[in-house]
Amino acid sequence: MAFTTLKPALFNEKVVKIANESELTISGSTNINRFECNYKIEKLTGPITVVYQKNQKSLDFRQTVLKLDNNCFDCGSKPINRDFNILVKSDQHPRILLKIDKVLNIGGTEADVLTDIKIAGITKSYRVPVGITKLNGNNLKVSGVLKLNISDFKLEPPKKMFGIIKVDDIINIDFRLILKDT
Repeated sequence: MAFTTLKPALFNEKVVKIANESELTISGSTNINRFECNYKIEKLTGPITVVYQKNQKSLDFRQTVLKLDNNCFDCGSKPINRDFNILVKSDQHPRILLKIDKVLNIGGTEADVLTDIKIAGITKSYRVPVGITKLNGNNLKVSGVLKLNISDFKLEPPKKMFGIIKVDDIINIDFRLILKDT
């Protein structure tokens, strides 16, 4: 299951699925090229139970965590996949965790998501602006881009060709998630 939840009193519960047509990409650049690692969305199987409380202008979530297996990122070639897994310390920390804490300014087509991201055992908090599009039924598309500095997670990018090729510290997490009612 991609999300885990605990249901405290006074909270609502909704079951959703992340549709296969969703996209999640980590991208960055080196001093000579760009790279993209696409997540294999079809690996996020099964229904997801989301526990939340609706307030006047926000949604508060309880233990709603998106778990991304590091080995489900495809960076285009085996050597780059290997470098990515070394970078995020997959042998010790096989998943990237995105914990949804709160969604602010609900009701329109834009909102801010307060989230904790755990990479290689280190957690950092972010405020991510997102676009929200209502689709057919109660389905939603949530999209946005989060820029983060990999050194915040004490990650040291691999250097290639004796340090001639260097990965920039800033990467983007670009997502377009389609959430479907089950």
